[in-house]
Amino acid sequence: MKTRQSNTHLSGVMIAVAMLLMGCSNITILGINAPRTPVPVATISDANPAHNARASRNWSGYEIVKNSVTAITGTWQVPQVSGPTESDSSTWVGIGGDRSQKLIQAGTDQVIQHGQPFYYAWVEQLPDPPVQIKEISLLPGDTVTFTLTQGQGAAWTLVVTDKDSRQTVTKQLTYLSCNCSAEWVEEAPSVDNRETILANFGSVTFTEVAATISQKSVNLISGGSRPIRMTDAAGHVLAEPQVAQANGFSVVYIPPIAASRLIP
Repeated sequence: MKTRQSNTHLSGVMIAVAMLLMGCSNITILGINAPRTPVPVATISDANPAHNARASRNWSGYEIVKNSVTAITGTWQVPQVSGPTESDSSTWVGIGGDRSQKLIQAGTDQVIQHGQPFYYAWVEQLPDPPVQIKEISLLPGDTVTFTLTQGQGAAWTLVVTDKDSRQTVTKQLTYLSCNCSAEWVEEAPSVDNRETILANFGSVTFTEVAATISQKSVNLISGGSRPIRMTDAAGHVLAEPQVAQANGFSVVYIPPIAASRLIP
């Protein structure tokens, strides 16, 4: 098991890159070769960063740290990555991982290998490795929705919808969760306790954000969420969460040339 170095969280797809490079059988890289036109990707500038964000070495987004989390959902446009080579970024929703080694999560990965971008959907139940959702064929700009819902006991249902490819996949999962937090995250995955280079994802905007906590539906405001910014070892900002609305927020990539800005 590979763990985060900067906080108690576990990596969302922390071994995905290693698995891809090793040709792991449950991940098949799919290129941008679908017979449809990619949707334009909307991006935003770093104009309204969130206040009092805590620092993480590989997460940026929002979390709600409460017990009895039994469902989470979020929608976003798959960001288009542009470099550098051998870099990675993941966009996901998850339950657990704060104060616990239990984390169930699902989302999209945007990776550049040998100068070529690849995009795919995945689900992960730590400590098991991530599994590609092969029924979904992603292009950058696709609007996707990921929803995780707990049924009885350890039974979970994952529903993934790609609005632009008109694909919906439902998977039944079994997982003993801590139910101790809800996350909406843009991540630089870690391999062998080392963070990968964060791919330039421009920005990503989460919408339709909601969770079920103690049998009540909450949003980012009513749930008492808190922002997370991604920084390097020296404290330079790499990915900045923006001020949240009730049902959404954005995360902005900070290019290295501008990363001299330290945490305030």
